[in-house]
Amino acid sequence: MTSEYFWLVEDGKKKGPFTITQMKTMWTTGQITGDSLYWQQDFDEPIQVFCMIDLLETAAEPQRPKRGFFAKSAESEKCILPALLLMLFLGVIGAHRFYAGKIGTGMLFIVMLITGWLFYFPLVVLAVWLVIDFCLIVTGSLTDDQGRKIKTWT
Repeated sequence: MTSEYFWLVEDGKKKGPFTITQMKTMWTTGQITGDSLYWQQDFDEPIQVFCMIDLLETAAEPQRPKRGFFAKSAESEKCILPALLLMLFLGVIGAHRFYAGKIGTGMLFIVMLITGWLFYFPLVVLAVWLVIDFCLIVTGSLTDDQGRKIKTWT
């Protein structure tokens, strides 16, 4: 959205301008609903507020760090030593992944361990993944569920 200001449209009349923070306040207090109409300078005609619900629900709230390759290198509150010990003693069930908050990959470790009894390949993948995780943990490169690196030892 190019304009920083919004106008509410009621009975064909524009009320405003309002900032996104003011719109969020009106949204959370119930003064506007998804069916309410709003307008911006670059709009040809008013549209319903439900089109901007994502913007209203995230405005003025702290943003979670980006995940993956583009994650900021903020430091996690989690520590390397517990992650390393969990990986060494309970790594085959993904305990270190659960500790880091990565529930999905932790569950994948369990699934690979179970299916590894039927097929050989998941156990090989699991072993390689554990070696990679060991290197990530020791070098302080393992990230938590919010994309922050786990860097401190204790």
